[in-house]
Amino acid sequence: MKRLAPKASPPLTAALLAVVLLAGKGLAQQPEPAKETRKELPFLQVPVTVAKDVTMKVNALAWFRYTWNQSAQGATNGSAFSVRAARLKFSGDLPKKFKYSFMFAFERANGATASQNSALYDYMLIYAPTAYFNLTAGQFTVPVGAEVMTPTDQLDFASRYYAQDRILNPSFNHDVGVMASGKALDQRLQYWLGVFNGSGANLTANDNGDMLYASRLQWVPVKAKLLGLDSTLTLGGNAMWKRTMADPSSLKSTDLAAVSFQYPYHRIVYGGDLAWKLGPARLSGEFIGARLDGQVKDPDVRAYGWHVTAACRFLSEKLEALVRYQVYDPYTRVKARTDMDWTTLGLNWFINGQNLRLTVNHTIKNERIDRVRNDESVAQLQVGF
Repeated sequence: MKRLAPKASPPLTAALLAVVLLAGKGLAQQPEPAKETRKELPFLQVPVTVAKDVTMKVNALAWFRYTWNQSAQGATNGSAFSVRAARLKFSGDLPKKFKYSFMFAFERANGATASQNSALYDYMLIYAPTAYFNLTAGQFTVPVGAEVMTPTDQLDFASRYYAQDRILNPSFNHDVGVMASGKALDQRLQYWLGVFNGSGANLTANDNGDMLYASRLQWVPVKAKLLGLDSTLTLGGNAMWKRTMADPSSLKSTDLAAVSFQYPYHRIVYGGDLAWKLGPARLSGEFIGARLDGQVKDPDVRAYGWHVTAACRFLSEKLEALVRYQVYDPYTRVKARTDMDWTTLGLNWFINGQNLRLTVNHTIKNERIDRVRNDESVAQLQVGF
């Protein structure tokens, strides 16, 4: 079916115009550049001492979003307001070089996360004797991928990239387990090694006696001045594996719902990433691949996805323009509507750094076959401290 020419999104056009007009006024009043580091409210700049050798720090994050969608038939447009994120975090120090962190999520679960999200989003007890070695236990992100490990309030776009969301566990790849991590070579080399249940967040028990094993290595080979600008090159690689009895990923439960498998099978995920920063400009890319290796008569399923993203800040770093191209193929042997490539245009306005930020995205969606009109526009206000 021939793809119909997309119509301009009235909400997106109005939002972009409002951003540019308001930005000019705001920049005239506040010419100082925004810092990427989080600015705490005055009473939270220093963690509060609640007992001997015990401190507590409070952070919060909220996303208020407006989404405009084209319908599959193209006859009507769907739009909605939503509270996409509502998080509250308590963290601090404990005696004997221990640290703790609790994060609670109060937003409504949706889609693949419906059976995974709960009020307890993160719980971490961390033993940190040196920078070279930390040991973390609890519920937290499995270290597979650069973007999945990026803090929610630091994301470039309103949503994480699609292939990673489908191939990894729901709830942004959170799981229950133990992980060793550390930094070396003047913090230019980082590692993560973890063992997890592999079944998702704490609402779900381990599906068998086998564990999920995950690892990630990140290296900064270049950190210097180039053309008078700060330049940084970061490389990363990661992998995870489990002999599973209940794969919780959207890849298996939704995209491969019609494909027959016999449990158990080997779930293998791997990937790599690159990020180059030169002054106010950034170029990054990430690849993720998966293989579901089952019984002798089962199909050998291979899936993959990747993205390339370019961004640049301007007007004293108050505004940031972005573009992302991403691809996802959940079954390389079969052409289907789930095969997609998307192009996203984005604009971030850092009203007060990351504490108060407006994000506007427009995504042009293409499917490999049976194309439909389903482009999407998003305007999202981020508030945090």
